[in-house]
Amino acid sequence: MTSERAKLLAELLKEVREEKGFWPTEETFQLSTEVAAQFALELVLFGEKGGTVFLSQYEKPWKGEKGLWHLPGGWAKPLLDKNFEVMGSRIFSREIGVPIKLRGILADPYWWAHGEHDNPGSRPLSLYAVVEPMKPIVETGTCRFFPGNNPPRPFIGGSHQNFFDKFEVYREMAIKLGLLD
Repeated sequence: MTSERAKLLAELLKEVREEKGFWPTEETFQLSTEVAAQFALELVLFGEKGGTVFLSQYEKPWKGEKGLWHLPGGWAKPLLDKNFEVMGSRIFSREIGVPIKLRGILADPYWWAHGEHDNPGSRPLSLYAVVEPMKPIVETGTCRFFPGNNPPRPFIGGSHQNFFDKFEVYREMAIKLGLLD
């Protein structure tokens, strides 16, 4: 890339940052995430003194994941998310319909392995955020609590698989950090 084109890119990125309400097209977003860091929050809602975890099931046929169980979560949108609490509430409200309070971030992020994510040029980071619902959660056939040591099948891999592989470690970490009642 020439220095002139690099300057043009910088100018365009400044425009994007300053324009309120703008969100790039899917193609632009995908291209930008291939060359820039990205991260997701995986929202962990413990139940029964940390023995259970709230999961939801993909209802839309998105990249072959319909019917798979997962921790509610989503990608950071820097133009919308001022902090982790805003980001977590946006995601949980979208997926479950309930606002949340962020209790804290577990200090063991998950770096996705090459080929584990749908974006081959990136290695995103997942952070596990312990949350508390601001309204009662109503369990349904596609949103409910499961024993952390016995998650339902099938569930999505990557950071979700990692969470359940290390469930007791994360549960103990949440207890030590005072994130569980």
